[in-house]
Amino acid sequence: MTNERQALRRIEEPLDTAAAKRLSGWLRDYRPLPGVPDELIGRDGRPRDYWLSYLGGLAEFPPGEFENRFSLATRHIRDTGVSYRIYGEENERSWPTSMATPNWSPAETCRPRR
Repeated sequence: MTNERQALRRIEEPLDTAAAKRLSGWLRDYRPLPGVPDELIGRDGRPRDYWLSYLGGLAEFPPGEFENRFSLATRHIRDTGVSYRIYGEENERSWPTSMATPNWSPAETCRPRR
């Protein structure tokens, strides 16, 4: 089964109430930047199906499980020394793991900065 088919199948399965509320909260205030192509929102103004599928899957994690997984990822990133360097800078930076914070929103994380 292709990823697109899996995404469409996933969308057809309703989210439980708590997951739907989390997903709605993440997307509520998201607005594409004018004149900038947006991967999350299609030209019709609606979230793209594959993003709804992905974010719906994240929203289904119970809050404690979600935080545990990001905590483990944060520790792994730190322990393995994963870093990046911005062009023109001499120092490397640790990979940010702001997704583990209670107010994290996938939509906000993916939004281009002005």
